[in-house]
Amino acid sequence: MKKAGELLSSFFDEPRRIRIQLYADLTQAWEDLHKTAGTADHTRIVHFERNILLIEADHPTWIYWLQLQQRELLREFQRRFPKIGMTGLAFRLSRGPLKTEEIPEDRSRETGEESLEEKNEEGRKNEAGRIEKSFDKMDPKLRHTFTLLKQHIRRRSKERGE
Repeated sequence: MKKAGELLSSFFDEPRRIRIQLYADLTQAWEDLHKTAGTADHTRIVHFERNILLIEADHPTWIYWLQLQQRELLREFQRRFPKIGMTGLAFRLSRGPLKTEEIPEDRSRETGEESLEEKNEEGRKNEAGRIEKSFDKMDPKLRHTFTLLKQHIRRRSKERGE
């Protein structure tokens, strides 16, 4: 006869085990689908919730490509996993490299060079300057739309505590 603790543990561990296995299966299917297209190294599955599969990409171009392929990708996932009821795909840009082996080791303290973080910060500032210049040249209606979008994103981030 099992003890109460063992029964509770098996009750709570089973849903977790199922979620982990589903994530592993979805990730493997994603890699299988994208080996030939060359996108496996630039994209990854992040989350599956409310029947939506969230996929992250390391560059906006890959997101655009995924959006073009969205209908076919969704059909393939629905074919492979009919029981999970997947209804859509969502995409987002990653905040950093997708593969940890791509991150070079920071040895700036040893060599006295500028650290990777400092180089990245300088690059972000340069990119922000280029974006601001192109923003100023933009059609006023489009600029207004982007301003409203930016405000909405900031408001949502504050609500979520990010």
